[in-house]
Amino acid sequence: MTNRKAPNIPSHTLVHGGWLLPLLMLCTVGCANRGIGPQGGPIDSLPPVITKSNPVPNQLNYQGKKVDLFFNEYIQLVNPSENVLISPPQQHAPEINAIGKRITVTFQEEMQPNTTYTIDFGNAIVDNNEKNPLQNYAMSFSTGSQIDSLRIYGTLLNAEDLNPISGVVIGLQPVDSSMDAIKRTPFTRIGRTNAEGEFSIKNIRQGTYRLYALQDNSLDYLYQIGEGIAVYDEPVTP
Repeated sequence: MTNRKAPNIPSHTLVHGGWLLPLLMLCTVGCANRGIGPQGGPIDSLPPVITKSNPVPNQLNYQGKKVDLFFNEYIQLVNPSENVLISPPQQHAPEINAIGKRITVTFQEEMQPNTTYTIDFGNAIVDNNEKNPLQNYAMSFSTGSQIDSLRIYGTLLNAEDLNPISGVVIGLQPVDSSMDAIKRTPFTRIGRTNAEGEFSIKNIRQGTYRLYALQDNSLDYLYQIGEGIAVYDEPVTP
């Protein structure tokens, strides 16, 4: 199975700090390729399947500090420190372990009240033998009585050559916070650009925000001198 992206049409454009940040909607179309498989029986081409989890997806009023995912086969995690993204961002990185058919995420910080947590695994979960990825998998739960469900999509481009920029943190701050809050307060929600510069910020609470792009070399979700930064020129209401 291969994916081919349809042309992207930006609705807004920002040139700031050397970066171009358009917000746009993305659409994809899929096509299937048929080929002759190898002799000696079919190769496993299916991704791992989640059989159960604690908490369950979108569980409300969860008070634990550990998340367990169970699968139908042995699995591995590919570079979890780089590929697994958690919102709200954590100053003390959770412990993420894959053992046998289970993945465990253990939070090291106190859980925030009335907050939707999102663990975005991207394509980091693969089966043990053929490395088939469970693509773009994310699970959410809430410590309160509702799940925040709004979302922002976009693409980050270099202003000089319009090439996409990968591996950059995209974050939200409440619009009523000061512009320099990014130096003191971690983002409310985050995403990260992929190889095509595309990003998605999930499970956003209703409100109006400032949208930033941060080349977070210090890995603390705060702006430090010398890190690349851009800010969208208009408030964003998802």
